Amino acid sequence: MLTLKTAPASLATMMLQDVCDHLRRVALLDADTPIAPPDLAHIERLTESAVAMLDGPDSKTRRALLTQVWTATFDWLAPELPLRFSPVQSIVSVKYTDTDGTVQTLAPATYKLHGATSWDPIVAPVFGETWPDTRNEADAVIVEFTAGYGDTLADVPAPLLQAVRLLVAEWYETREAITFSSPSELPHGVRDLIQPFRIYR
Repeated sequence: MLTLKTAPASLATMMLQDVCDHLRRVALLDADTPIAPPDLAHIERLTESAVAMLDGPDSKTRRALLTQVWTATFDWLAPELPLRFSPVQSIVSVKYTDTDGTVQTLAPATYKLHGATSWDPIVAPVFGETWPDTRNEADAVIVEFTAGYGDTLADVPAPLLQAVRLLVAEWYETREAITFSSPSELPHGVRDLIQPFRIYR
């Protein structure tokens, strides 16, 4: 089970000026005297929805866009602990409940992150190490990790940012999820852009 511990900065807020430009709506949101379209709040909600569709373990991509901290819980220390969320920047800690019921923290030198940017990042013991025994109970192991491409827009892959722009433009122009001219909830251009980043398990 994945639980968000530290939320990322708002990618929607970072992209708002860019999205307005893409929609060809006159906006100077960061100017000393800001200029905003009258429907800015609507554009912001659409941008937030588009980002949510592409960011997080339950999103279409199952990827973290900006830096965020999560915990993954397991019932025991399996030979490999799959995080099922990518990309992973680092492992903050691996804690477990020992057979006496005491919470212990594994030494970082005893484990390693594999496939940090792959579809299936895992934590496993380093060569020559074995996991200790854990108490036979639910959520006996907690892995805290930092995920995301980075802290700024420049860190997020350009295809994913373009997918956000296209989603907002589609929703802005078409208020229904499916129409005769758009028979799919996810526009073809968006599907093509996010396809290389999708995680299916």
